[in-house]
Formats: sequence, structure tokens, C-alpha cells
Amino acid sequence: MDGVLEFEDGKLVVHKRTKHFYARIRIAPRTYLLRSLKTTDEATAKRAVLKLFYNLEERTENGLPVKTKTFGAVIDDYIKFREKDHKQGRTQAGDAAPG
Repeated sequence: MDGVLEFEDGKLVVHKRTKHFYARIRIAPRTYLLRSLKTTDEATAKRAVLKLFYNLEERTENGLPVKTKTFGAVIDDYIKFREKDHKQGRTQAGDAAPG
């Protein structure tokens, strides 16, 4: 592969960094999603990027978020939310483990 491959009228770009192929997908006029295709084979990279693109396109058509939070990030947000409630007096500190 020489340089860069483009698909879907430039919405999808595949390029090689170091050993692996990467995809850059335009999800909004000035918003891009970058993903590693986790392969060193060009044919596999082409299949993987098209599969990824159509999956993301389906998610946007169905009103689902393109990016999802990790479980750890959700837990961190929840802890901050609960701490804020406690500081504002909406909740009280729990007891130690029952026993």
C-alpha cells in the first residue's frame, strides 16, 4: 500500500503507522474517530475498516452514541455524583460493614 487509501467519498481513510493499519472515520463535518485496525495485513485492514465504518453508520442512524464510556469511567462519574450529593446534604454517610 502506497500512502493512504480512501473509501466512501473520503469519509474513511486507512493508513499504516509503524506496523499496523489505522482508520480515520469522519463522523461529523469536523469530527473524526481514530481507530487501530489491529492488523498488519492490507486485505484484512480493508475488510476491517469497512465493517467498522458500516457499524458506526448504523449506530448513528439509530441514534446510538458512536463512542461509549468504559465501565471505569462510568463508576468514576457515579462516585463524583454521590460525593456531590453528600456534600450538599442530600445523603448521609453509610455505616461500616454490618456485623
